[in-house]
Amino acid sequence: LADLRPTLATLPPLTDRLRTLLPLVTPVTDCVRDRALPVLESKLDDGKLSTGRPVWQEAVATLPGVAGASGSFDANGAWVRYNSGVGDATVSTGAVPGLSTAVGTLSGTSSSPPIGSRPTWLGSRRTPPFRPDVPCASNQPPDLQARTGGGSPMRSRAGVRKTPTTRAQLERLLAAPDAPVLGKQAAP
Repeated sequence: LADLRPTLATLPPLTDRLRTLLPLVTPVTDCVRDRALPVLESKLDDGKLSTGRPVWQEAVATLPGVAGASGSFDANGAWVRYNSGVGDATVSTGAVPGLSTAVGTLSGTSSSPPIGSRPTWLGSRRTPPFRPDVPCASNQPPDLQARTGGGSPMRSRAGVRKTPTTRAQLERLLAAPDAPVLGKQAAP
């Protein structure tokens, strides 16, 4: 008990300080307990793409990809490239307010045109409900049932199609590398 005397002597001033601190910390802990944790522990219904895992596990699953992408930052530039698919359908974000000026337009390719977007875009001058004047614990919990919007009509640019090389043209090229192939003359 004699060893605890210095510690016990400091407890009364500490309890006075905690009376000041706890009213400041309580709203934060209430918000985390009542709003953040239920969202992280819930499961998202994404149709046939659902994993059945809680949100926090899906979020943590992205970390290895981000860690692997950090190896691309070198003297050639700090760029992260994500391959969204392979195909002839171009998918683009277009002009994203606040993002386009920093990184430009994000684009990729897909094997098929987009059939929808989840969540549905609210519009250029419409923001989700945000009430900083209301305590977090009394705000409504977020709606995790995102609505799906329709896909955009497919737009493409017409390009010049090359005529496929025939077997005869390939044989001529292999037999005489300087011979004209595909209607072009060899350089002198």
